[in-house]
Parts: sequence; structure tokens; C-alpha cells
Amino acid sequence: MIITSKAEYALLIMIDLALRPELQAVTSAAEISARQGLSPKLVPHLVSSLRSAGLVETMRGPGGGVSLSPTVDPHRVTVLQILRAVGENVVVRECAGPGRSCRRQETCPLRGTWNRVQSAVDGVLASTTLTQLAEMEENRPCYGLL
Repeated sequence: MIITSKAEYALLIMIDLALRPELQAVTSAAEISARQGLSPKLVPHLVSSLRSAGLVETMRGPGGGVSLSPTVDPHRVTVLQILRAVGENVVVRECAGPGRSCRRQETCPLRGTWNRVQSAVDGVLASTTLTQLAEMEENRPCYGLL
């Protein structure tokens, strides 16, 4: 199971926007990149995918940038929705799929376990909201130098 940088970046972008004093406050992709320590080349691509999914809005020109969509309720948007918006899934074990086959697929003694683990992972992703992620970020202790 691998959680990609793309998945993490998308979540960090959404957390950054959710932590804005006013939820629809506009910020630039470059500012998000700087605040979150993300690749400035990848952030605009992810913002585009998040916009296509209706999670964020973008505005061009002076004073433009990105903000949470006014239709987005951070209490209801889940990690799973954000990951799917950027084409990501967390897969525990793919027993068979495009270009793959398993001769034991129907009789594998591990298949049930992997399915239960996948269900648990999906459950956590589907029940964790953007608000919960943002609250974890706000309450994170600072371990910087004193």
C-alpha cells in the first residue's frame, strides 16, 4: 500500500484552504506551495483536478487565485473524495486487475483478509473529513527550536 506524493499534496492543498480565516478567501498556488513546502510545479495541476471535481474555485487576474468552492462544506468533504478528485486510490492489495492475473484468485486464503483490510482503510478515508484534518493541523504541537 503506497500513498503517493500526489495524494498527500492534494490533501495538504485542501487543508491549507480550509485553514484560511474565511473559507472562500483567495490565495495563490505559489503561496500554498510555500506554506506547505510543496512542489510549485505540481500544485497548479492538482488545483486543476480539484477544480474539475468542484472542490475548489479558481480566479484569474490580479487578486485571483484559488479558494474552496462555496458549495464545499469542510465538515462533509472526506479524504476519500479528495483522493478520488485527483485520481488517487489507496489500494491494500490488488489481487487481479488490468494486466494482472492470479491463478489463486478464487481460492486464495489471503483474499478475505486483504478485502477486510481494504474495507477498513476505505472506511477511515470515507469517515475522515476535511475539517478533522484541518483541526489536527491546527492542534499539532510545534517541535521547533525554543
